[in-house]
Amino acid sequence: MAKTTAEFLREQGKAEGIAEGKQDAVLKLLRLRFQDVPEVLSREISNIHNLTRLDMLLEQAMTVQSLEEIDTHLSFNHRKVHETTTEKCTKTRNFGR
Repeated sequence: MAKTTAEFLREQGKAEGIAEGKQDAVLKLLRLRFQDVPEVLSREISNIHNLTRLDMLLEQAMTVQSLEEIDTHLSFNHRKVHETTTEKCTKTRNFGR
């Protein structure tokens, strides 16, 4: 059965709310552990909407020894996601060859 527009919007709003809650949790934990969180790192975390990635960041926020490690993990994860996406696109394009 197809979803109504209202059901779709409700689900989308719920997912956005969950992501915002996880973003807030990561930032709050980092502020508790390290006091000042640079604005650039805060913005980068606030722009992540992937729930799995936010869960990974929350775990990292509990265990890292410095904010630089969080920044490194963000860059690495972003690169890894990009590489995986690029590989899939290349495989798809080359499939018919």
